[in-house]
Amino acid sequence: MGALDGDLPVPGSSVTLEFGGDGTVSGSDGCNNFNTSFVQDGYNLTVAQPAAMTMMACSAAIMTQGAAFMDALAQTSTFTATERQLILMDGNQILATFVAVAQTTVDTSWDVISYNNGRDAVVGLLLGTEISANFLADGTVNGNAGCNDYFATYALDGNAVAISQPGTTFRLCDTPAGVMEQEAEFLAALTSSATFSIRGDILESRTAGDQMAVVMKRKLLVDLPQPERAPEIAWGRVAAPAGVNIRSGPGVNFPVIAAARDGDEGEIVGRDAASRWWAAAIPSLPDGIGWVSADFVVATNIANVPVIEVAPPPVVQPTAPPPATPTPVPAATATPSAQISFSADRTAINQGECVTLQWNVPECLGRLGLPAARTSSSSARRPGQ
Repeated sequence: MGALDGDLPVPGSSVTLEFGGDGTVSGSDGCNNFNTSFVQDGYNLTVAQPAAMTMMACSAAIMTQGAAFMDALAQTSTFTATERQLILMDGNQILATFVAVAQTTVDTSWDVISYNNGRDAVVGLLLGTEISANFLADGTVNGNAGCNDYFATYALDGNAVAISQPGTTFRLCDTPAGVMEQEAEFLAALTSSATFSIRGDILESRTAGDQMAVVMKRKLLVDLPQPERAPEIAWGRVAAPAGVNIRSGPGVNFPVIAAARDGDEGEIVGRDAASRWWAAAIPSLPDGIGWVSADFVVATNIANVPVIEVAPPPVVQPTAPPPATPTPVPAATATPSAQISFSADRTAINQGECVTLQWNVPECLGRLGLPAARTSSSSARRPGQ
């Protein structure tokens, strides 16, 4: 979506609209996916209400935008369209405008959002990691898998895609924990892709068994302004075959807000204190500048580039699970043992005499813990010899 009631979309959101040949219309309001039907008669257009929708929760701004967008669909009565643009209207009032998005991966760049880990689960990326994919026009795909750079080939046939086994560099990363396992799982998911679909800024690939393989979000490729070069102007040229991320601040802990292609040139207007990051003039970005790692830029005339102080981004701390509560181990209970006391009224017995025998067997009443005793007696006569 290009605009809603004259306002630009909420930064970071993607509102989409796709009309099907079977009379259905679907898309995303920036938070939730929806699906309904439409009726077209010339330039008259009616979108059926209410639409079937998912029920996810997003930030207040995106939820407000989503509600306004669905209201605009309900109010739509006419439209105008060109090869590249669709305008929804209510009479003469413009409700929303859309720009057509090519349904192809050729010459596009993406950030991975989630992937199939090979255990029937689609998972997000580890905190502090990024994975990218660049589908070039020459049939190669490359990017960074979280630690190592990778490269492969791909072939398209409609919405079918085949990706070769990738080659990689040979770095070993130990932080964050699990990053190497994540890399291996992502590359396996990528090569398992058999079909793909693009909805707005989101690309989904699926396996031959129709399981989700990889979900990616389109990178914003910016065109750097080209003012007239002058000896006193600091200048930079991107030197990275896979392109380079443009961030909101000087460091990988700042979010990616756009990307530049290999060979793009632009004016350098600032640097960080260590001269590890350059600030480039990019008027189309929110603050008019974007930060690029100096490792991927050939810079000239940089002696007088000023330091720009940038507040650090908020640190997201993963929530630690609550400590496990140990299960108390019951104290061992001694097993009662039988005890017998035995006595006689005499120890010397003459032939023909009687003697009285007595025995006592204590018992334990387990439920009350009180002792009890059983006493018995018997008389015996010593047999004759």
